[in-house]
Amino acid sequence: MSDTTSGSAGGSSIIGTELVSLDADLGSDKNSVIVALAERLAANGRASDADALTAAVLDREAKSATGLPGGIAIPHARSEAVTTPSLGFARLSPKADFGAPDGPADLVFLIAAPEGAGGDHMKLLTALARALVRPDFVASLRAAASAEEVIALVEDVLPPRPAPSSSAPAGTGSLREAGGRASAERRTARRPHDRRGHRVPDRHRAHLYGRRRAGRRR
Repeated sequence: MSDTTSGSAGGSSIIGTELVSLDADLGSDKNSVIVALAERLAANGRASDADALTAAVLDREAKSATGLPGGIAIPHARSEAVTTPSLGFARLSPKADFGAPDGPADLVFLIAAPEGAGGDHMKLLTALARALVRPDFVASLRAAASAEEVIALVEDVLPPRPAPSSSAPAGTGSLREAGGRASAERRTARRPHDRRGHRVPDRHRAHLYGRRRAGRRR
């Protein structure tokens, strides 16, 4: 078992080796996993109060499960206890149930954002949801041999950190919304194009398909 607990907080980095646990036994239920990840963030100066962060995450869990198909979970919350936007990761052994329809999760990301950081929180959630539907990304997380490998994988899919702003939007955000945005982007990418490479508007699709089918029948 590899449980990475040491390292620098990485300055402005959203994830560091000290926030990564590999093949770790953090308990068999989501509450104990969330407690362990929140304590890790607090122990490394990412949150001022582990209990307050845990309470915020569990409150969010009570509203909607954060388990995703494929053994994945993304518990998340905004809290006044969070001092630095942070991402904790655990590859669990044993797995823990986060409410996904196909069973417990072994890959868990905890997103912790300061209160009022709604826009950045949602961008991070959306980026992770988009990456976690890719089998190659998920397989790489399961095969990673070190915390450094995990960080390289994660940083490759995250949006760039924006410059500090005092007027960040305060949207609430949710895993369902993030997954919806990722699904919408995939549907848009699959829409048909005409012979000149232009995307075909929805109102013309039936006409276009009708002409193509008629051509095939001839």
